[in-house]
Parts: sequence; structure tokens; C-alpha cells
Amino acid sequence: MLLKLFQRFQVSQTLLAFAVITALLFAYMGEVFGVAGIVGSYVAGLMLSLTPHRGEMSHKVETFSYPFFVPLFFANIGLNANFREINPEIVLFSILLAVVAILSKLFGCALGAKVAKFSTKSSFVIGSGMVARGEVGLIIAMIGIERGIINNDLFSAALIVVITSTLVTPSLIKLFLKKQEETDPVKSSVSV
Repeated sequence: MLLKLFQRFQVSQTLLAFAVITALLFAYMGEVFGVAGIVGSYVAGLMLSLTPHRGEMSHKVETFSYPFFVPLFFANIGLNANFREINPEIVLFSILLAVVAILSKLFGCALGAKVAKFSTKSSFVIGSGMVARGEVGLIIAMIGIERGIINNDLFSAALIVVITSTLVTPSLIKLFLKKQEETDPVKSSVSV
């Protein structure tokens, strides 16, 4: 109903304005009610995805958010990260945590794909694609450090896990796609 009302205005980008206002309002309401803003904006995104305009809104929000919000988000993360005061023992913990995070995502998602009747090789392609732990992990770590739940060492460890898993993912995908193509080049292009 509100979306139809917004469309009546004789201005450009009403869908973009409505989507951004809704997401920010829901994020604010999430904070007011004691849950993280990301939960509120996620709920707004779910609601907006049920409208017939979801494709157009998604395209417009991506066009707007990637050059504006994403750099702000990563700049904020960079300002909060303090690697100079990191405890040397936490580096070993971070490496171990990154290995566990990568392997658990790889094998867990591959198992899920296998249960869904994908071939073993396709399952590992899917699992490797799911390895990256991106902005949601960083947002949760930011919430933890802001609320005093975690300290700088654990925040740095989370940041290392996110960076490592993001950098490893393309190589894993390439590795499993190459293995799949070596065994059956025709079938692999269809099954992925």
C-alpha cells in the first residue's frame, strides 16, 4: 500500500527512496527494540522482496549502495580494527579459527548439496562458493565490540577469518571447477 502511494509522487527514483527509507527505518526500529539494526533492515528486505517491484528495487539499491554505503562500511571497519595492539597469541588462534571456518563451511555446504542430490564434485563446487564469510560476520563482530561482548583481540581474529575466507574462496572454486571439468567437461558445464 505504501509502495503504491510512493509511486504516485512525480519524482524520479521513488522505488529507491522508498526502499532506502524503509530499510533505515526498520534498522532504527530494530535498535530501539534492542535487536541489532541489521535484523530490522533484513526484515525490511524480506518484506520488500515479496512485492512485484523486487527486481527493480534490488537493481536500484545495488547501484546506489555499492558506491556509497559499502565504502563507508569498510572504512568504519578499518577505523575500528587495531592490529598494532593485537596479542601475538591471538594470531595463532586466528589462523586455527580461519582453517576451521573454511573447512566447516566447505564440507558442511557440500554435505547439504549432496543431500539435495548434487554430484560429489558439484557439491564441493557449491561448498567452496559458500566459504566466504563477508559483511554479516563483520557486522556481528562490530556489534560485539560496540556492546563490549568481545575485545579487540577477538574482533581482530574475526576480521582475519573474514579476510582469509574471502581470499581463499575464488581459489577453491577454481580448484573444484577444474577437477570437475577434468573428469567430464560436458556434464560439468550442465551440472553447475
